Amino acid sequence: MSGCVVQVWFSHDAERKDFNRPPFSLVETDFEDFEQFLEACADNRMICGSEIWSKWGLNKGERIVTKRVPIGFRGEAVIRTQLPTWSIIELEADGD
Repeated sequence: MSGCVVQVWFSHDAERKDFNRPPFSLVETDFEDFEQFLEACADNRMICGSEIWSKWGLNKGERIVTKRVPIGFRGEAVIRTQLPTWSIIELEADGD
């Protein structure tokens, strides 16, 4: 992973009715740390990154990355954000 991974609650998802998905997105950014991400949000800058799709790992507190989807959004779209409370695990690709 190249940058800070954050949990983001977007304003357009605030009234999400899909109970099969969490109310937030897991986003890998190009920022070195959480403070830089917060500054970009406060300045309403365009933020680019990858939405991380994941599943629970074998160990408690692990999320296994299953897919990445490019994403871009303005800082004003963020209504809440925090650092994830679990480990993000990248599985090695098979050499097949």
